[in-house]
Amino acid sequence: MPRTEAINLGFWLGFSLLVLAGCQEVVLNETPKNDLFGRLSGSPSGRASKVSPDARRGIDPDLQTPIREELPDGEIVLRSRTARDLMIHIQRALTDPERDLERELFTEQVLSDKTWQEYESRGLPPERAYEELLAKRDDVLLLFNRIGPLAENSPQVIMRSLGDNVIRLQVTGLAKEGLRWTFMDMILEGGNWRLRWFG
Repeated sequence: MPRTEAINLGFWLGFSLLVLAGCQEVVLNETPKNDLFGRLSGSPSGRASKVSPDARRGIDPDLQTPIREELPDGEIVLRSRTARDLMIHIQRALTDPERDLERELFTEQVLSDKTWQEYESRGLPPERAYEELLAKRDDVLLLFNRIGPLAENSPQVIMRSLGDNVIRLQVTGLAKEGLRWTFMDMILEGGNWRLRWFG
């Protein structure tokens, strides 16, 4: 190819990329058909919202809110908008040396109401759930390691609905070999994913 033609081709390719970069379309409040979370009631990905200046710039204001926040009065608020957020809270609860604080946060903001009620119905304090997971910490952390940092988007993980806003996040194929627990069930409560249990 002559040099002038190569220069012209390079110019037009570069110009085309600049034009494409400037033609971004922001779609608000659209839930893909395969978005399992978006089809559940109260799901963050399926809600309607007002168009804010941040949204017009393609920024989701909810994503700017930290998943763990200490309020001015010292209260700590945990948010779990995704399975990954929930996994981060559980992992911190099981590995942080400040066990008393993490036990309280786990029981109040990570454990689901449904599981809490099951413990109470058996005459057990809900804090017992934390102690049981702490005793099986290695199994939980190994499962999280196999799920990987992409959580629900990992190729070795499948998600399925169990009904009543409960989702099962399950490791499949070779990734599940040697695991005592191969899945985590979570339930949407009050706009946050909470731990149902492992199995």
